[in-house]
Amino acid sequence: MYKKSGEHLPPSVRRLQGIIRRTALAATLLAAPVLAHSQNTVERWRLVVSPVPEARTLHTAIQQQLQQSLRQPVDMYFDNAQPPQPLQGVASQPLIVLLSEFNSFAVGKAPNSLQHLDNLTPLQVFFEMPWCLYVQDNSPLLQQSNVKDWMTQQRLQRPVRIGISARGGQSMFWLYVLSQATHSNGQSLHNIVPVEYRGAHNQEQVWRNDADMALAPCWQSTTLGQQVRLLATAQAPTRSDQPSAQTFTDLRLPPLAPSWFAAFVPKSTAPAVQAQAIEALEKAATAPAVLQAIEAAHHQPLRWSHAQSRKYIENYITTWQSVMQLLQWNAADAAITPVAARYAQVH
Repeated sequence: MYKKSGEHLPPSVRRLQGIIRRTALAATLLAAPVLAHSQNTVERWRLVVSPVPEARTLHTAIQQQLQQSLRQPVDMYFDNAQPPQPLQGVASQPLIVLLSEFNSFAVGKAPNSLQHLDNLTPLQVFFEMPWCLYVQDNSPLLQQSNVKDWMTQQRLQRPVRIGISARGGQSMFWLYVLSQATHSNGQSLHNIVPVEYRGAHNQEQVWRNDADMALAPCWQSTTLGQQVRLLATAQAPTRSDQPSAQTFTDLRLPPLAPSWFAAFVPKSTAPAVQAQAIEALEKAATAPAVLQAIEAAHHQPLRWSHAQSRKYIENYITTWQSVMQLLQWNAADAAITPVAARYAQVH
């Protein structure tokens, strides 16, 4: 009779071979998931932020909290300068992008852009930024109780010049609505001229350009020069250290919703990696160091969940994609007239 290989060996040797084979098989089975996990493990994360000096402390606090939560290095990059194609390779080096409404875009095609909301998935909103309206300390507007009527009566006999430091969707639409609300019969729709300026290093530029008012996030109040007075706030202050003044509603001005500061990931991010980012960002939104950095910048932390944040940003994207497509960033576009006119009639 034919004997299988090994049957001629003593029983003790065969038992030893069986133990070795079973041990090897067990080791292989145990190593398989470890190997699979190592192939999908993220070694480093990237945090892409805007190079705004005033936000550096906040960016660093979020970076450090992410490193603690993810237990992995998190490299910080400014905007999308590095790496050259930031939407590529997100599986091995996933990206978390910190954006505000001011440096984001909601319409148009922008391949590989980390500022284009169509390319991103919202994960966490950290805080909102309310708007304030400023004038120089000798402005006649300080004596007005109805700024909209004052503008409608053409007291200046020229277009009103409003300084604006950030071309967010909501702030630009507010200018168009205000233009519609204050124009009179026979007057051109160009009765408001935006005077752009940027940052603290250009703090006097808006007034050198003869602006009548300056629209800015309330936290930028220190960048507008020494002889500047707060005319109105878009919302009543929610913090004791926020500026207090009449509201836009008090002065019969159209309402203006706050802007936002939030974290996103590219839409191509794997679901498992995205889940890691969500958990880490929710922890960051309530971490003491992050909260302290937000409050030091005169903002109110929101402490929202991922679900609340996602709903908020998705609603913003849906709304402002429609609005900005109509406006086309052009005050002369006839398509804006029905939208802004109807809104102005109500406000």
